[in-house]
Amino acid sequence: MKLIAPKKIQSLIAAAAIAVSSTVATGAHADALRAHTTGAGAAPNTTMKLLSRYAEDAGVDVQVIEGQKMIRSLLLLAKGDIEMMTAIVGQYARLQTGTGPYKDISDQAKAASKEIRSLIEFGAAAMQMVTWEETGITNFEELRGKRVYVGPGGGGAGSDTEEVIRLLTGMEPNEDYESMRAPWNEGMQAMRNGQVDVLMRVAPVGAAILQEFGLSKPIRVLGFSDEDKAKLADYVSIPGRSFTSIPANTYEGQVNTADSGTLKYLASIAVNKDVSDEKAYALTKAFWDNIGEIQDSAAFLRDLDPAAPFSGLNILLHPGALKYYDEAGVTVPDTLRP
Repeated sequence: MKLIAPKKIQSLIAAAAIAVSSTVATGAHADALRAHTTGAGAAPNTTMKLLSRYAEDAGVDVQVIEGQKMIRSLLLLAKGDIEMMTAIVGQYARLQTGTGPYKDISDQAKAASKEIRSLIEFGAAAMQMVTWEETGITNFEELRGKRVYVGPGGGGAGSDTEEVIRLLTGMEPNEDYESMRAPWNEGMQAMRNGQVDVLMRVAPVGAAILQEFGLSKPIRVLGFSDEDKAKLADYVSIPGRSFTSIPANTYEGQVNTADSGTLKYLASIAVNKDVSDEKAYALTKAFWDNIGEIQDSAAFLRDLDPAAPFSGLNILLHPGALKYYDEAGVTVPDTLRP
């Protein structure tokens, strides 16, 4: 197992930030829109692929590039090295304030945030901490001395997981517990092989990628108590973060007899502000014109309401997207109008 230290994460961000302060955005310059998204199986990946399918029918070519680190991709989007991405709202909030993973490049991060616009808001799914029942782990305090897969190296998921564990328990990664950072597929394989005691996966509740574990032997989902939620009050004050729960019996083989409290994250289809109004309009329209088929393909998107599509988005809308919503008679918060 290859562990990626926080300094390595910062170097990845810094590499992407080169020249952002002097020339933040170079503009969209390709016929095909280059779109970064997460690894296969995650909600942002599925959403971007569905949008690209219907965008093609609308005459917009989207080149989806999977398996990217979204905290780095935000900087690339601002610079114009890509034109689209699935942006996690909470990570954008950190970019906008130059905090969290961007604290070492705070001024560049704040400038970069001004080069990004949004098209669509959607749910990026929930943080799910799963362990084998045989480990005997029933709460976060019992992670001490254990091996925990927290997410990909250099990505926001791993940083968020370690932050949550720190806030709940005071434990530091690779001091009080072993933190494994690796691509999602390697984390899943490590869980199958017993190389980690606990796996974190951001996925829709009930996702098939987690169901496989309960089909082999009993699993437990680690959940937050009311006391835990109080400790996370500042964490969930960041835009795009909120509490949700994973019901008992969500997965085959799940031993929980009560619902497990956890976190859910909001996301957006974001674009560089220099993407043309015509393309931004066409992308937004393609998504909502086909929302029925899209929701049939992705159950986690079924709570999207075309008449009320905004709940916590914090990225200004692209003028092309705003034109669509205004034409559709949708109420757009003033905070999202450029």
